[in-house]
Amino acid sequence: MNYTIDMSMRLQIVGKVENSIKTNQKFDAADIISRIIIDPTYSNALDGIESFSHIIVLFWLHKVKDKERLVQKVHPRRDASLPLTGVFATSSPVRPNPIGITTVRLIKKDGNVLTVKG
Repeated sequence: MNYTIDMSMRLQIVGKVENSIKTNQKFDAADIISRIIIDPTYSNALDGIESFSHIIVLFWLHKVKDKERLVQKVHPRRDASLPLTGVFATSSPVRPNPIGITTVRLIKKDGNVLTVKG
C-alpha cells in the first residue's frame, strides 16, 4: 500500500492564548488561568458560549521545530526511565502535525475574550 498522498491543509488563526506560563516551566495545567483572545472578526461566533461550563480548545504547538516533527518515538513525559513510545500514544507535542487539544473550564466571556481555567 502507498500512503504518500500529497494533501495539504490551511489553518486560519482565530485567536491567541495569554497566561503566566514561561517556556520550559513546570506547572499544573489544572490551576492555570488563561485568557483566550479571539480575533474581533469572529466575535459573533462566540454568541451563546457563556451557557457552557467547559469548552474544547484546539491549538497549534508553534514552538515545535520542523525537525522535531520527524520524531516518531519519545520517552513519555521526557522521562528516560520510561520506554520509548510512539508519539501518537503519548501527549508529546513532538508530532508530524503539532495540533493540541484540551478541555478547559470557562470562567467568563467579556466581548471577544474568554477567561478559562485548566
